[in-house]
Amino acid sequence: TSYVRPPVPSFKRGDFVVPVIVPFRGGVHGTRKMTADEKQAWYNDPANQGMGDDGESKITSGTHYIDLPEGTQMIVTRARVSAQVGWGTVGNLAEIMVIATNETLLVSRRNLKIGQ
Repeated sequence: TSYVRPPVPSFKRGDFVVPVIVPFRGGVHGTRKMTADEKQAWYNDPANQGMGDDGESKITSGTHYIDLPEGTQMIVTRARVSAQVGWGTVGNLAEIMVIATNETLLVSRRNLKIGQ
């Protein structure tokens, strides 16, 4: 028996969604670009100055990850999004707003389902 990935679900703007937590696969996280203040704080941290172990200068990822625990209530603000993450482009994302914090994040559509 082999694992077959489920199809990418479809959503529309305004849908109420919750994260899908799959055992043994880890949690669900959302991403967003770092704010200017977060980047400046990263550059000001002494641990991030100088060279890395590989002899290259350290650079910020530019992306901030936020864990979305089970039961997090969200609303879809854009149903189909692709974004640059690191050096590549990632597709099959949805832009969501976390109701509790009003924070806008990008989340893989495979990790979301329609909530009640």
